[in-house]
Amino acid sequence: MSQGALPCEGARPGTPVHAYSLCPQNNSEKGKIMRVLAIAGLLTTLIGCAATPTSTPREYLDQQTAATIKVVADPLVFAQDPSSGGRDFLNVYALDVNRMGQHQQYLAVLQWWPEQGAAAAAANPAMLQLETPGQTHSLSAATQSARELGIAERIDPTAPREGAWFYFPVSKEVLAQVSQASSMRATLVLGERRVAYTLWQDNRAELTELAEALP
Repeated sequence: MSQGALPCEGARPGTPVHAYSLCPQNNSEKGKIMRVLAIAGLLTTLIGCAATPTSTPREYLDQQTAATIKVVADPLVFAQDPSSGGRDFLNVYALDVNRMGQHQQYLAVLQWWPEQGAAAAAANPAMLQLETPGQTHSLSAATQSARELGIAERIDPTAPREGAWFYFPVSKEVLAQVSQASSMRATLVLGERRVAYTLWQDNRAELTELAEALP
């Protein structure tokens, strides 16, 4: 008898070994093993899919403004330089606002822990400076409200609610240049106050995906 084969109940002595594969209990055992292996394979596939990150931009319809928003899957995250005398983070989301075929790109910047009243006290709009090797991009924040820009719903529901949002109009060309930069630093300028940040979570692959998807 082959290893692992179970004798059929009531089998006569001398029954050929291959005949045991036709026994009901042996077929039942094989069926159980195949089902277990199939379920294990399915679970492995599902876990692998769930764990695979995606850099594809997210697109949604802002129900309050009827604008179609296309935003990076994950933002660039900058941490405040220790030399600046504080602790803070910037989330920088590149996005495209499509209002009836009219496209405008922005860098939506979330300052996690803004200084109380700093933005309101500034005489001029906030500025964002992105320093890349050999070039600095200086952007001025839009003076319109987010709703007026077509962005009424929260871009990132997981972002800190106590943070301050700024929206910087930007061109497709600048987005493409920034996405290909080998390194990057950011400075947020609010009136007389300048706060420097270093790149902490590098999601330039997501920025590249968005830049390449723009019309």
